[in-house]
Amino acid sequence: RIIDFFLTKPIYSNTNLYLNYKIKNTKSIYSDGIGNMLSVKLKNEFKLFNDFMIVKINGEYAYLYNRDYSVNINPVEMIPQVSSQPYAQGFNPINILNTGIAIHVSRFMLAIKWYNILDILSSTGITPNNSFLLHPNFPALGRQINILIRWEFEG
Repeated sequence: RIIDFFLTKPIYSNTNLYLNYKIKNTKSIYSDGIGNMLSVKLKNEFKLFNDFMIVKINGEYAYLYNRDYSVNINPVEMIPQVSSQPYAQGFNPINILNTGIAIHVSRFMLAIKWYNILDILSSTGITPNNSFLLHPNFPALGRQINILIRWEFEG
């Protein structure tokens, strides 16, 4: 079962605010183990050079809490597994900060996305380690940086 609240609100011209709050049952075998999630996103789009270039900027903050992995699916054998004992690593709430920018010119697009910026900053020593465990059978997740280049050709 999932209860999902979603709100979209324009706050300036070309800028939108997205709020999302989810409540999930963590005792289901289909659960990702995250009981509650609060997400706030900002998206902005503006045009430059007489509207020939479109720039899209977005940022997202997500707070994941009430985490429980006592019921999950074994990723190798694909069978449900139930654990009666708590895992060695505590499942503290997770703060995730993501951002991205995309530039469109005609049929060419260049985008870069940063996932879990707090972990990117931890490698510089500015913040503590922000890697987190999402499944007891997988290693902890850290940061990710994606670069996307798309160029569409006609005919």
